[in-house]
Amino acid sequence: MEKEEFVDLIKSELDMIKSGKYADCPCPVLKCKWHGNCYECVMMHRVHQNHLPNCLKPVIEKKVAELAKNLEMHLVEDEQVPDEYWDSVDYLFENKDCHGDV
Repeated sequence: MEKEEFVDLIKSELDMIKSGKYADCPCPVLKCKWHGNCYECVMMHRVHQNHLPNCLKPVIEKKVAELAKNLEMHLVEDEQVPDEYWDSVDYLFENKDCHGDV
């Protein structure tokens, strides 16, 4: 990222903050003593490290879903078709070229 791009990014983020679009706390725990105080809320979650603030969960869920999707082929091996299954379809290709065309 070039310096100018970084400056533009920070400007757009500051404009977003000033817009007030994200000013309301989305946390459903209305009685929480840190409700609406993002700085202290995040600090408390960092100290306790037992879960994320509710407002950050959608961000993390999206990232984890993307990661799981990308890693699936490395985490779960593809099921291989047994040789005997291939042997059982040989007759379908007796009068066809190598692409299965007649």
